[in-house]
Amino acid sequence: MSFVNKVAFGVAATLAASVPAQGQAQEADCRAITDPAARLACYDMRERTPAAPPSSAAPAPMATAPSAETTTKEAVKADPSGEVAVVTRLRYGRFRIQLADGRVFDTTVDNVTPPAVGETVTFRRGGFGNTFLDMKSGDSITVRLSRPSR
Repeated sequence: MSFVNKVAFGVAATLAASVPAQGQAQEADCRAITDPAARLACYDMRERTPAAPPSSAAPAPMATAPSAETTTKEAVKADPSGEVAVVTRLRYGRFRIQLADGRVFDTTVDNVTPPAVGETVTFRRGGFGNTFLDMKSGDSITVRLSRPSR
């Protein structure tokens, strides 16, 4: 019998021995058990059989606040065009493009020529969920929303 089989057999035997004491495991203090395998079995038994909640306790209502996050898809669908107000160079050859309405997009690829300030750009969604910024020159840049309009 291999070592792994011996360990598995020992764990299974310990768990089987602790099953009759299921009601007692709820009340027993698992910290007082000195045998590590038996102590683990005690904690496992507690997790499998949760204590009944008090009958007078009502469940707390869950807060369902709407998310303040706006996705790129929502920002593009709301207004698929805009005028470039600021272009900022980021690290690794990427750019941050801020539109006049406050939306901010980051390019996701490097080695691109950003649009000129004042240029009107349009956005379109790609087949795999990408967002493209199309410029008058015919070039397209893959972008993602960095900050929605204020």
